[in-house]
Amino acid sequence: MRWIGIALCAWAAIAGVFSLASALGAARLWRRARRRPAPTTWPAIAILRPCEGDEGALEGKLLSSATARYDGPREVWLLVPSAGDGSRAAAERAKARARELAPSVRVEVLVTEIATPANRKAAQLAVACARLDDRATVIVTADSDVLLDDTSLPALVSALDNERIAAASAPPVEIALGRATSITDRLSSVVLSSSQQSFLALSGMADLGGGIPQIGGALLALRRDALPLLDGFRALEPFLGEDHEMTMRLTAAGLGIATSGAAARCGEPVRSVSEIIRRFGRWALVVRRQRPALFVTYFLLLAPTPLVLAIALAMHTRETLLAAGGLVLARATLALVLRACLGLGANPLWALVAALVAESEIFLGATLALFSTSITWRDRRYTVGPRGVLLPRD
Repeated sequence: MRWIGIALCAWAAIAGVFSLASALGAARLWRRARRRPAPTTWPAIAILRPCEGDEGALEGKLLSSATARYDGPREVWLLVPSAGDGSRAAAERAKARARELAPSVRVEVLVTEIATPANRKAAQLAVACARLDDRATVIVTADSDVLLDDTSLPALVSALDNERIAAASAPPVEIALGRATSITDRLSSVVLSSSQQSFLALSGMADLGGGIPQIGGALLALRRDALPLLDGFRALEPFLGEDHEMTMRLTAAGLGIATSGAAARCGEPVRSVSEIIRRFGRWALVVRRQRPALFVTYFLLLAPTPLVLAIALAMHTRETLLAAGGLVLARATLALVLRACLGLGANPLWALVAALVAESEIFLGATLALFSTSITWRDRRYTVGPRGVLLPRD
């Protein structure tokens, strides 16, 4: 038992230091991103919005692509997979309103007619890129749940501040759009805002340690001339985690990835608790299948607190309880820093609660990914093969 206690204390100490280093890295990275100067000339951009299904407040989110501030030329492509898809009506309404509110912005609704059994987002982006002319030098992709505001595009495009930066992405945060915040909204949102799974925390740690920052797929900007290095979006279609595959291909080419100084505000639909866990299980499965050597870090570094607390309470010794308490304090500190950076408030008590809830969700999701390679995504069932390749299930 003594050696178990010593091992537990060492584990808690390492995980706690990891969290404090992530907090330091995130704060430093965010401060640098916020101070980044605007370019002297804003490049022409093409904003691609892949959609599927009729989700809440979709029209307003798509319309923001044309009305959100951007001082350079832009065009907007609203992508729907078929003429009968539920998202098409909202896309057409957004296009009609954009004619009134932003008449200088070209807005097109493109029926992509994709028939892929794999990553439908990547497939829609590939179809859209084939339709673009040569004017846009930067491609911006935004998931259908992203609501752009007047800081989103300037901060994102400003992050492409030298030719060696091929892509930039915004750390996503989840908000309730057009409705009251529910308990499940809060449960869903805390992982991206208050835990080690936050893209800002992961990028901050990578920045501090000289590692590779991860592209966040919710809202990203890609230099047009870097697209051939990916072999186009069509080459990303087989993968569940197309953003991770993009990260690997760009860094293998010796190019950099930057973090935007403004968060991507995502308005998520109401989910049940089981849907929330399955969602994070899908994210963990991306790591298990695309970076298997890193999957163990879910339990050792990203979400160890539930297990450390359970063992410490079972052992009930002064040393293990102090170690577990120190880890909880470190995780709450990270949550406090992340929430302050992302403009979500810096209430210490809520940061503590959010950190513990988020880690419990990550832990359960990773446990689910440990025992299953099957997922349901956009109402379609898949088996996730090696490297994260999607294999449709009948």
